[in-house]
Amino acid sequence: MEIFDCIAAVARPLHDFGDEFISDETTAALGLRAGFPPGRGFYCRGRFGVLGEASVPVVQAVQGFLGPHLVAPGWLAGRPVMPAREAAAC
Repeated sequence: MEIFDCIAAVARPLHDFGDEFISDETTAALGLRAGFPPGRGFYCRGRFGVLGEASVPVVQAVQGFLGPHLVAPGWLAGRPVMPAREAAAC
């Protein structure tokens, strides 16, 4: 299998798996209880928190499936709530 065929085959399932988990009502409620405002703060800090306290350009570069205009505000909105690695552990 060529690399672009592989990417095409796995991109949507990988995106959907993470998106369904982080968008689930139970997961969203956990984020709200932790102090995250409604929106993408918990999603971005939780999903990309494995990077540690990375800069916005780094998070934008590695995430690959959300537009930069969605990632930056979410990443920054979650920053005052909790450290990245702690959010990832949630």
